[in-house]
Amino acid sequence: MKNSFFFTLLILSGLVLIVGCSKKKAKSAEFNKLLEQGQAKINTGDYQGAIADLEKAIQLDKKNPEGFYWTGRAYMATEKPPYPKTLENFQKTISLDPNHALAYCSMATVYDQNRDEAKACEAASKSIAAFEKKGIKPEHQKIYQQAMMLKNINCK
Repeated sequence: MKNSFFFTLLILSGLVLIVGCSKKKAKSAEFNKLLEQGQAKINTGDYQGAIADLEKAIQLDKKNPEGFYWTGRAYMATEKPPYPKTLENFQKTISLDPNHALAYCSMATVYDQNRDEAKACEAASKSIAAFEKKGIKPEHQKIYQQAMMLKNINCK
């Protein structure tokens, strides 16, 4: 009788695990779909549509830095100085991924536009360090150069 009980418990535990994994995969697929839609909308200039998609993606996965990074990019195109939502999203990105070179470079750009040389210098320096730590992908070469330029302008 005890063996039967434990066998049933084992099977139920396995089913719960399988169902949980299936839900997680579906959630991840939906996150990725919304992230891609948001990026595409940024590229076409539909920033409000991008923000809507990206904020839905964040609700699905609050621990994925890419949702916050791309939301920050969309807000960056719509906000005016001092860019509160933009910075909030980039800071959240960095809290989840302290080596997110793209977020640091975007922050450096915002701080430069806000005329906050000290913060622009710090963010640009962290961007460069993160790029050099991870390696600079060919598609990120221009962003790396932008971080170098921002560092040269703001670090005195």
